[in-house]
Amino acid sequence: MPIIEFRGLIFEWHDAKFEMVYKGRQITLEEACSTFFDDYAVTIEDIGHYDEQRLLTTGMSKDFRLLTLVWVESNDPFHLITAFEPTKDQQQRYEYAKRNS
Repeated sequence: MPIIEFRGLIFEWHDAKFEMVYKGRQITLEEACSTFFDDYAVTIEDIGHYDEQRLLTTGMSKDFRLLTLVWVESNDPFHLITAFEPTKDQQQRYEYAKRNS
């Protein structure tokens, strides 16, 4: 399982999902983690039928790419589920937050 310390926080990503996201979308673990540190990042609850509380964060990565992350908050480490380019709605929510901050 890929694990990284980024700006003092520990993140992990399940091997199979990491490989799929990296190969299919060219999103590295480091780039995904950097999204959390965008001052304008927007986090909402991922409403679904999951056995855990999932969150969606949309923010600008260190590579200046707008990404949405699905993740689970825990004390240590943060568990990333997936990362992708945001939907139109997620992008608009991010742009609204940025304009109104």
